[in-house]
Amino acid sequence: MVLYFLLVCLGVAMGKTGASESYYVRAMIPRRIPSIPCGNTSFVASQRVTLQSPNYPGNYPANYRCQYEITCTEVRDTKLEFRCPRFQLEDSTDCNNDRVIVESTESDAQRYCGSNSPSGIITYDGWARITFATNSDISGTGFRCFVWCHNKQ
Repeated sequence: MVLYFLLVCLGVAMGKTGASESYYVRAMIPRRIPSIPCGNTSFVASQRVTLQSPNYPGNYPANYRCQYEITCTEVRDTKLEFRCPRFQLEDSTDCNNDRVIVESTESDAQRYCGSNSPSGIITYDGWARITFATNSDISGTGFRCFVWCHNKQ
């Protein structure tokens, strides 16, 4: 029983192989979703992509600019949902220094910096343009955001 507790704490699953008391051990490895590069990305409903700053979770570079254009196939019948569990950029008035800008079809461009992230945004349709830009001053650990493509209900 102690072994089972230690294995669970270490992220290993254990289960019985059948009626006998023999057990199997399987490592529980989380599925990683690769980060998409700058540029255009298309994907379908029920899929998600990861956006993250360069060197994440290390500090992002100075004087950097990257623009993503994300499209769900069947743009009119889908929407995008943003979740950013990690977000730390240089804070500044009107996010004029380091910033993430999110543009979508039916809304004005929104700027995010400091710990104020785009987490929770849901777009009107399945298209968004995200720009990450930095200046030459302070850098932070950056961000990791997940973007889901959902069918409209």
